[in-house]
Amino acid sequence: SAVSCCLQDEVVSRLLLPAKHFAPVELEVLRDSSEVASSLSFVKEKQLSVVISAPRCFIDRTGLGFLPVKDGLQYPVFDNQIILLGDSTLPEVNLLLPYTAASASSASQSRASRGHASYVQCSIDVPALGGFSHTTAITQDRCFSLCMNTEKIDPAETGGVLSRVVSLLPEYIISNFLHNTIYYRQYGTQGPAIEVKPNSSYPVYWSSADLPFAFQFRPGTTEGYAWSGPIIASEEFAGQNWLVLYNGISNSTPGVFDVEVCPDHGVKSVSLRHSGEASGGYVVINKCKALQKVMVHTYHYEMAVSNSSSGNLRPGSESDGAPKVPDFDFHFFAHYGESIHFGWPFPFTYPSRPCQVLLWIDSRTVAPKKPIALDLRVPQHKRYEVSLGLRNMPRIIVRTEKRGDCVVIEVRSKPGTGDLASPDDVADSSGEDLTSMHLAINMAELGISLISESLRQELCFAELSQVALGFQQKGERQKLLIRLADIQIDNQLANAQKP
Repeated sequence: SAVSCCLQDEVVSRLLLPAKHFAPVELEVLRDSSEVASSLSFVKEKQLSVVISAPRCFIDRTGLGFLPVKDGLQYPVFDNQIILLGDSTLPEVNLLLPYTAASASSASQSRASRGHASYVQCSIDVPALGGFSHTTAITQDRCFSLCMNTEKIDPAETGGVLSRVVSLLPEYIISNFLHNTIYYRQYGTQGPAIEVKPNSSYPVYWSSADLPFAFQFRPGTTEGYAWSGPIIASEEFAGQNWLVLYNGISNSTPGVFDVEVCPDHGVKSVSLRHSGEASGGYVVINKCKALQKVMVHTYHYEMAVSNSSSGNLRPGSESDGAPKVPDFDFHFFAHYGESIHFGWPFPFTYPSRPCQVLLWIDSRTVAPKKPIALDLRVPQHKRYEVSLGLRNMPRIIVRTEKRGDCVVIEVRSKPGTGDLASPDDVADSSGEDLTSMHLAINMAELGISLISESLRQELCFAELSQVALGFQQKGERQKLLIRLADIQIDNQLANAQKP
């Protein structure tokens, strides 16, 4: 009777189907053959047909076993993983996690609480199609940060009707692309340290809900690496971040790692790679035979200011014989013919990316008297010429530039100076800096239309008569121009009903 009542009113109707011992689920009734005729061969457009479907299906992709509930009743489960949800007019859904599963697993932020001794319960907003929301579920010793997103199921899989899958996922995921095992823990805690094996991924859960959601890692247990600084997986740090780790083994060089943050539909994935196996990065290249090595010193302005304001005290500088702690600035050395990656210790904490360059002629002689100071936060083409002040020694060219995804500091001899210039040096130098460049991109009459699938009409239309992007470079000076002309936005919802 409920279905027949719905059919008399509208083409598309929704009803709640009660079930014994389960929460009522929502079904959608479609009375329009043209909507499904293209997907179902046995349905003709002129036939009277009724299609009953589930507009929202819930799937727990966390592996923890969360169940949606309504007034203490669970929704029915199909195929051991698909759960139909209830009334779509309610913005929230309650999630229940059996406490045995929570303990074994060792945003619009929603409320989360410990409801009963045998389970953990929280609530989360069900997002609209294409959206996402966040919540946390808290146990006695663990905080689970969760993400829910809503995606459309391919109409070919649903007989042409509109159906959505509501997925529950971990909000943070760490992927280990190193050749050895890594360990991670929540920053500011002593653990537990979670193991992530090579070429595998693991959800990031937290020891405390009262601390920021940031973690730190270290490769293996025998490599000598210290724990990293905090890693904050957020949209602000999307992309590659170049982090350096102190190595306590004698004469070991610091480790440089590519920490790539990829936000996608509310889920933040963090991938860890060694700098030598990642694309891009910060690289110092030594092409000068006259030098023993080139040194790059990285640090953070903010930490230097903090140290000076506290009486120039550095960690580990006490004279009480305490063991030395990792440095907060690092030195990287490139001998002739080498390309060395470098990075910063706290790229997620401090925005500055300063470094200093020194040229080592031998173990006792360096040039220039004051290190070349560079700010690589916004890479620019720069060129410095250094005179070593020694007979028969060439003048040294130090230049910085962006090459593809790499920011390069290159050191080479100036052609025609000194006695150490080789044909290779001269030939290499023929491709000197690009000193002048002009790039312009123009687009005319660009239109953008936003169409609602549920309303079956256009919501908004934006039109730009001109979009122009220009880039100019002359020597060390760079200029970026962006021009938007005649922007017009039409709101088509003025006389329409809201969904």
